Amino acid sequence: MIEDYIDDILKERLDEDNYNKLVRIKNPYLHRFIAKYVQLCNPDKIFVSDGSKDSIEYIRKAAIKNGEEKPLAIRGHTVHFDGYYDQARDREHTKFLVSKGV
Repeated sequence: MIEDYIDDILKERLDEDNYNKLVRIKNPYLHRFIAKYVQLCNPDKIFVSDGSKDSIEYIRKAAIKNGEEKPLAIRGHTVHFDGYYDQARDREHTKFLVSKGV
């Protein structure tokens, strides 16, 4: 079971649908990790993808709406430009930059 204070943070910051998607993942380490960075980063909104077609469509539309991607003439295709040196993400070595002691 999720520790009470972790559960309180998640319930307060996620809407019911996203909270339920998250707690279906039975991993207390993940719950603590997310709660920690929700408090640190204080996002306006938190979305939990369950890999469904609806989740994928939501992510695609949000990327266009937020200007992260632009639609192409070919229906369903988009383009995403990063910085010149930002060619890919190495998931094993991606780090968060935080203040000392956090």
